[in-house]
Amino acid sequence: MAYTFSIDQQKIIDSRHQNILVSAAAGSGKTSVLTERIVGLVSDPANPVDIDRVLVVTFTNAAAKEMKERIGKRLNEMLAAHPENEHLQKQATLIHSAQITTIDSFCLYLLKNHFTKVDADPSFRVAGEGEIELLKEDVLKDVIKRAYASKDEDFYHTVDCYAKKDKDNSLEDSIMKLYNYAMSYPYPEQWLEKRRGDYAFESFEEFKRSELVKDIMKAVDEAFEEILEAIEATRKSCLVPGGADAYEPTMERDYEDVKALREAVKGKDYDEIGAMISAFSFVKLSGKPDCEESEKKYIKDLRDGYKKALAKIKDSFFYQSLEEFCNDMLATAPVVNKVIDLVEDFLRSFDKAKRDRSIIDFSDMEHFAVKLLVDEYRDDGTYDISDVAMDYRNYYKEVMVDEYQDSNLVQELIVQSVSGENTEGIHNRFMVGDVKQSIYRFRLARPEIFMGKTEVYKKDEDAPHRLITLKENYRSRQCVIDSVNAVFENVMTAERGGVEYDDDARLYKGGDYPDDVPENTTELILVQSDEKADKAREAEAFKIALTIKDTVKNFKVKDKKSGEMRAASYKDIAVLFRSPTKWRNIIRDACENAGIPYHIEGTGDFYDTTEIRQVISFLKIVNNPLDDVSMYGAMTSFFGGMSDEECARVTEAATPSMRFYYEKVKAYGEAHPENEKLARFLMLLHRYRDLSKILPINELISKLFDETGYKHVVSAMPDGEKRLANVNMLVLKASEYAKTSFYGLFHFLRYVELIKKLDRDEGEANTFDENADVVKIMSIHKSKGLEFPVCIVAGVDEEFNRMDLSAEFVTDIDAGIGASYVDPVRRLKRPTLKKKAIIAKCADELVGEEIRILYVGMTRAKEKLIMVGLCEDAEEWRSHPGTGKYKSYLDLIKPAVTGATKGLFEVRSWDDADAVTESTAAVLENAALREKLEGAQGEDSDLYEKIKERFSFTYPYKNLEKLYTKTTVSNLKMAAIEREDDGSFKPFEENEPSEYIPLFAGGEQEVKGTDRGTAYHEVMQLTDFVKVADSADRAKAIAEELARIVASGRMSEEDVAKVRRDRIKTFFDSDVAREMAEADRENMLYKEQPFVIGVPASEVEDDFSADETILVQGVIDAYYVYNGKVNVLDYKTDRVDSADELVKRYKKQLDYYGEAVKKLTGLEIDRLLIYSFALGTTVVVR
Repeated sequence: MAYTFSIDQQKIIDSRHQNILVSAAAGSGKTSVLTERIVGLVSDPANPVDIDRVLVVTFTNAAAKEMKERIGKRLNEMLAAHPENEHLQKQATLIHSAQITTIDSFCLYLLKNHFTKVDADPSFRVAGEGEIELLKEDVLKDVIKRAYASKDEDFYHTVDCYAKKDKDNSLEDSIMKLYNYAMSYPYPEQWLEKRRGDYAFESFEEFKRSELVKDIMKAVDEAFEEILEAIEATRKSCLVPGGADAYEPTMERDYEDVKALREAVKGKDYDEIGAMISAFSFVKLSGKPDCEESEKKYIKDLRDGYKKALAKIKDSFFYQSLEEFCNDMLATAPVVNKVIDLVEDFLRSFDKAKRDRSIIDFSDMEHFAVKLLVDEYRDDGTYDISDVAMDYRNYYKEVMVDEYQDSNLVQELIVQSVSGENTEGIHNRFMVGDVKQSIYRFRLARPEIFMGKTEVYKKDEDAPHRLITLKENYRSRQCVIDSVNAVFENVMTAERGGVEYDDDARLYKGGDYPDDVPENTTELILVQSDEKADKAREAEAFKIALTIKDTVKNFKVKDKKSGEMRAASYKDIAVLFRSPTKWRNIIRDACENAGIPYHIEGTGDFYDTTEIRQVISFLKIVNNPLDDVSMYGAMTSFFGGMSDEECARVTEAATPSMRFYYEKVKAYGEAHPENEKLARFLMLLHRYRDLSKILPINELISKLFDETGYKHVVSAMPDGEKRLANVNMLVLKASEYAKTSFYGLFHFLRYVELIKKLDRDEGEANTFDENADVVKIMSIHKSKGLEFPVCIVAGVDEEFNRMDLSAEFVTDIDAGIGASYVDPVRRLKRPTLKKKAIIAKCADELVGEEIRILYVGMTRAKEKLIMVGLCEDAEEWRSHPGTGKYKSYLDLIKPAVTGATKGLFEVRSWDDADAVTESTAAVLENAALREKLEGAQGEDSDLYEKIKERFSFTYPYKNLEKLYTKTTVSNLKMAAIEREDDGSFKPFEENEPSEYIPLFAGGEQEVKGTDRGTAYHEVMQLTDFVKVADSADRAKAIAEELARIVASGRMSEEDVAKVRRDRIKTFFDSDVAREMAEADRENMLYKEQPFVIGVPASEVEDDFSADETILVQGVIDAYYVYNGKVNVLDYKTDRVDSADELVKRYKKQLDYYGEAVKKLTGLEIDRLLIYSFALGTTVVVR
C-alpha cells in the first residue's frame, strides 16, 4: 500500500538521533504519522529496532489498541512484500508484547516487575472505582470522627469557620479536593507541606515583597487591559449604522483616561494604587445621538459595564489596606494548617486501608512508579533517577507520548525518568500533541508542560531538541478552516488559551474535495424565544431537529469510499453539547417528534432507567423494608404489580401506631389473605431477605431475574434490546462488586448511591451499531478524536460554569490554597488576598479551557459547521462588535461573526413563533402522499379507511410525557402557588431573619431560618406535652425538657439554643397545646408522621390527566384525635405580618396532609391548623 505524506509529516517520520516535540493541529494526521514513524524505526535498513524496545504511551485503552492494530497491519503488509525478512517476522511476533499502552498500564507493568523495591504486596489487586470510592467515604468519616473526638480547639474553630450548616459535608468535600490536587503532584506530602508556607510570613515587609502581591498587581493590570478592550468595543458599537455615534468622543475620552490611570499606578505602593483608583471618575456622557432609544440604552449599558469593572478592582483588591490583608492571612494560617492536617491524616489512613486489603488504585500505580524510578526529588524540580530507571533508559530506543498536552506532573516525571531527554548523548524522547486541544483541566492536566517544551525545542533541523509543527488540516473543507481561524485568531492567546494563535497555530487546508462543489459558509443560528429557560431550550432543540431534517434533504457530502458527492444521511451528522446531560430529554423529544433516528452517547443515567430503578427499589426493601418510598416503588413495579389505588388501599387495616408503610402492608396482607398479588409480593420479599444473608449480590440478582422472568419482561418492552443489555450490565456490575473487599447488599446499595452522588454513572449499556443511520449526540469531550461531515455545536449561549471559583477552598497546583478569613468576633467572612489571587488565576484558566473546548468542537466538522444558541435580540447582537467579556461560546464567536471576517458566516435568526409555520410546512410536505391515499379509495376503500383510521389517531395524553411519578408536598404547594399567583407574592420556604448564636470557639455565627425552623420542629417532637402542660411553672418545665433532650443526645446544645423559650411557652399556654396534651394522655397524639399517598395528576398540573396518579410523600408535624375527630397541625416559623399570609402560602400543603391523615385513620378531619411561632397564635386553615 502506498502512503503519501507531506514534507513536515515526512520530517517527523525520518528524523533520528533527536528529541522531538510535534505540535499537531486538528486533523493533521498525527496518528498515521506516529504509526509510520514507529514502523520506520522498526524497519530502518541501517539501525532496525525491535518493537518491544519502543515505549508508546497513550491516554486511553482504545487509542493504545488502535495504535497497536495499525502498527501490526503495516508490519503484516511489509512482511507480505518481504516474507523472507527474519527481522520483520520477529516483529510480527513481538508486537503482541510491545509496550504500546496507557500510562496506568505501564506503571502497573513496572510495579509487577519491581514490587519488592517499593514494599508492595505481591498479591495486590487493582481496585475498581466503586470500591475505592466506598473506601474513601469510610476512611474520611473515620478521620472526621477522630478529629471531633480529639477535642482539638483548632479543629473546632476550623469547623466553625468553614462547615456550612446547610451542607454538612462541605469540610469533607474540601479535604477530598485538596487530596486530589496533592495526588496530581509527584510527592503529595511535599506539596501539602509546601502549602503550609502559603500563609506564613515573618513580617509585613516580607509580605509586601512576596510573589503573592506581585500576582495581585498582575491581576490588576490584566483587569485594566480588559476594561480598555471593553471601552474600545463600546466605541466601535457607537459607529455601527444607526448607532449612537454622538457618544463616540466620550468613549475615546474614557479610553485615554483609563489608559493614563493604568500607567500612573505602575510602580506605586499598594495602598496608593487603591487610593488612585478610588479617586478616579469618568466624565459625564455627553452628546445627543440621532438614533433609536434602544441604541442609546445599549451604549449606556455597555458603559455602565466597564465602569462597574473598574469599581470592582477597588472592591476586590483595595477595600482594605495591604497590612490588613497581611493580618488576615496570618490569622487564617492555623485554619489552613488544620485542614492540611486532616488531608495528611486521610492520605495516611487511606493508604493503610488499601494496604490492609492488598489493593491499589490508579493513583497508587503512578506514585509507586515515581518511587521506583526516582531516588531524590528536590523542591526546584530537579531529581536523581534510580538504577531501575537507568536500566529502562538504556533499554528503550524511543519513548513516545501521544496526546502530550494532557500530561500531568506525575506522568511527565515517570516518562522523563525512563527516557534520556535530559541526558547528554541520549536522544530518545518523542512527544506529539496540540495545546489547543487540551480540555482535561478537571482532571488536572497540565498543558503548561507542553508549552514549556516549546521554549526549549527549536525548529532547527539539527537541534538536539527539535520542534516540528503540523499545520495542515486534512479533515475539513476550506469554509470550516476559515471560520475556525477567524474565531480563534480573535480570542486565543498565550495568556488566554495557552498558545498564541499565530501563523504556526492557524489551520491550513490539506484535504482534497471536488473542485466543482462550491464552498458553503459556517452557519450561526440564533434562536429567539420569550419563554422561560426550559421552554426556550425546547425551541432551540426543535430548531436543531429542523436543521437536521433540512441537511438530510438538501446537503451533499463527499462519500468516504467513492470520493463522489452524495446526499447527506443521518449518520453524517453529529450534535455536540458542552454538557449534554441536561439536554438529554429535550433533544430526545425533539428528534422523536421529528422522526429523526438518533443515538445519545452515555450521559450517566443507567441507574435512572425504568428497568434498573425497579430492581434497585426492590433490593432496597430487601435490605430495609422500612424504606417507605422504595416499598411503594417496589409494589408498583414489576415485582409487586400493584396499582396506586391498590397501594393506597393497604392502609385500610392500619392502626395509628403503625409508622411505616411496610407495617401497614403486612397488616393488610394478614387481614386479607385472599389477596394473592400482595401475598406473592410479601413472600418474594421475605424469601429474598433470607437469601441476601447467604448469597453474593451478583448471585442474588441473577436468581431474582431467573425466578421472576424479569429479563423476558424487559425484552418485551419498547427498546427491549437496550433494556435487556442494561439488566445484564447490572449483573456484571454486581459481579465486579462481589470481587471487592466489601460484601453484602447494604454496601452494594451504598455503592449505587455513591456513584449517583459523585456523578460517576457511565451511562446505559452500549448496543449502538456504529454503522447505523442515526444522528450522533454527544459531549464535545466525547467527540475529541472523532470527525463528522456535518457538525452542529449547540447551546453556544450557555454561560461557563464558575462554581469552582466560589468554593470554600479555591486551589491551584502552583499557586496553592485560597481560603477565606473569618472574623472571630463579628463572624464576618472575606476572602484573603491569596484566595483572590488564585480566583483571578483560575478564572483566566477557566476561560482558556473553554476556548480550547470550543476549538475541539468546531474542528470536528469536515464539510459543514453549524452553531446554534439562544439570543434575546438577534438583530442587536449581530449589529454590534464583541465586548471582550467572555462568558459563553457565543461571546467567543462574536468578534469573528461581527468583524472583518463576518462574510465567512451566515447568521440567521429564528423565532420560536416560526415553529408553527415550519411545522405546518412539514405537514404540507406530505400532501402529495395524502392525495395518493385518498385517490386509492376507489381501488380498495376498506383498506383506505383502515389506514386512515390508524394514521389519523392522535395520542390523547401527549402532555403526560412530562408527568413525573413521585413528588413531595412542598413541590405540590409550590405548583399550586404558581398557578394561583397574581405576581404580588413569591413563594418561599419557612423563613425567619438570621440571628447570631455561640459556636465552638465562643464566637457567633449567623443562624439561617431553615436551621431555626428545624430546631423548633425537633423540640416539639421530643418534648413531653403532658409534663409541660400539667406544670405550674411551664417556663421551668420547658427548661428541664430542653436539658433532658440535650442529655439524651437527641439534640446538641447549639441546636437547642436556636429555639426561643418564650415562644415555646406561648405555645404551651394555648388552647391547641392543651388539646394536644389531653390527646397525648390517651395515646392519641401522633408526631412527625411520614406518609405516602397517590393523588390525581391533574392536581399537580392542569393539563395532566385526572386518570393518572402521582405518588406524594411527606411528613406531618402532628395530628391528634380530640372529641372523636382528627385535627392536623403544622408548625411554622416564618416571619409574616398576618395569618392570612400563612393560609395563602400553606393551604395546599395542609389539604394534602388532611387527605393523608383521613386515609391513615379513616376518621373525619375536624380542623387543619397552623401554629405560628412568629405570631404566637393558632391559625385555622379549614
